[in-house]
Amino acid sequence: THIRHTTLYLFDKIDQALDSTYRAAVAAVIERQVNDENNPTQFICSTFRPELVAVANRCYGISHQNKVSNVHALSKKDALHFIANLMNEEEAVQAVSDGTGGRGKRKQREEGTA
Repeated sequence: THIRHTTLYLFDKIDQALDSTYRAAVAAVIERQVNDENNPTQFICSTFRPELVAVANRCYGISHQNKVSNVHALSKKDALHFIANLMNEEEAVQAVSDGTGGRGKRKQREEGTA
């Protein structure tokens, strides 16, 4: 994959509609471009998925309280923990809406089919 070079890319949830395989591929392309010795590039990405966080050099969280937004530096571990909690909540909501009570996806993961 070739990316036309610029010094900065800003992506807002570029990985939102992708499955984990494609999210990992996007993360790999970004990581490769960031580490390119001849043309290093900076990427600023917002995401709620772990693949981009896993290759990030810095992570930030944004909170909103009383109509004021605040930016907080996060460790990669804390950012991944936050995302894991969000993904668990999404799975619980999906389980309620499809009537599986969460058993369907969990069982598939245990069997290695999800």
